[in-house]
Amino acid sequence: MPFYHVQHSVSLDASQRQSLPTKITHLHSTTFNAPSLFVNIKFSPSPSGQDSNEEHYFIGGKLKASGQTNVIFAYVRGGGSRSQSAFDKLAEEVEKIWDEVTGLKGSLQAVFIVSGIVARERGLRIPPVGEEGKWMDDNWSEFERRVAGGDEDFRGLVEEVDEAALVYMAWSYVKDISSGYQVAIRMPPSNRPVTDVTSDDITCNVNGNNVPSGVSTAIATEGDAIKVQIRAKDFLKGAQSTTIETIEV
Repeated sequence: MPFYHVQHSVSLDASQRQSLPTKITHLHSTTFNAPSLFVNIKFSPSPSGQDSNEEHYFIGGKLKASGQTNVIFAYVRGGGSRSQSAFDKLAEEVEKIWDEVTGLKGSLQAVFIVSGIVARERGLRIPPVGEEGKWMDDNWSEFERRVAGGDEDFRGLVEEVDEAALVYMAWSYVKDISSGYQVAIRMPPSNRPVTDVTSDDITCNVNGNNVPSGVSTAIATEGDAIKVQIRAKDFLKGAQSTTIETIEV
C-alpha cells in the first residue's frame, strides 16, 4: 500500500540494503496496520561522476554537488485516523532507522511524507484508511485462492493476518491516548478461526476501571465479539470508558 523511495548517494552494502527495508516495513506495518506484503521499498543510488546522467538536485535554489544527497520519499494513504502527528512520528522514526543502519547520523537530508495515494496493487483495489478490515474480508477468498496456487507472498500475508491482526489493530487505536476505551472486534469467518488473543503491550478487563496490569486474553468462537477494556499506560484516574471503534478483521 505504501511506497518508500530511498534516493541515496552514500554507498550501501547488501546487509544495509536488507536491513533498511526490514526495519521500515516493520515500522510501517505496526504503525498503520498495513500487511507487510504491501509495503513497497525501492532504492535509487544517485549517479556520480561528470556524465550526462548526473543528478541535478537543488536546495534553496542552489545546486547540490553530485553525490551529496540522501532523501527518502514515503507515499502513503492519508485520511481516517492518520493525523499530522502520526506522520511526523513516522518521519522521525524513518530518520532514526537510517542513522542506525548507515551509521552516518545527519547524512539524510530529508524524509518526505506524501499522503493521499490511490492505487491498485497485485490486481487488488487499495482500501481507504479505516476500511482495511472490510477489505480483508472482501478479498479473503482471493487471498486463499492465490495461496492454493502456490503464491508464497500471499501465504505469508494470510499467516500474518491470522496471527497478529486482532491484537495490533486494537492496540494501534489507543497507544497514544490517555483515557480508557472499549474496542469490540467482530470475529472472522469460520475459515479464519481465532482461539486466543494476547498481548504484553496492553492492560485490560471487561468491567470498568478495575484494570489489572499484565496480559489481556480473550477466547472466542465464530460469531462472538471480543470486548476488552484497553488502556493507554498513562491512563487518567477516574476517566470514563467509551466505545470508540468496531474493528472488522
